[in-house]
Amino acid sequence: MVGQHFQGIFSSCHIGHIKPEPGFYTYIENALQLEPNQITLIDDSMENVQSAIQRGWNAFFYTNNIQDLKLYLEN
Repeated sequence: MVGQHFQGIFSSCHIGHIKPEPGFYTYIENALQLEPNQITLIDDSMENVQSAIQRGWNAFFYTNNIQDLKLYLEN
């Protein structure tokens, strides 16, 4: 269902950097070869969402409400 909207799913344990470290975001930007404004982070930590936004990413604060996530992805 949701996976059809993504080019990749990245886990900090595989990247070697944790959010909100800059290396986490840099790794993903390089892996995807996309500009920051073309990348979206979905996270349940407001700190991580805010750090992604400061980096120029799109970000969604997930609060276990799948309907809100669906609406976000549809827009």
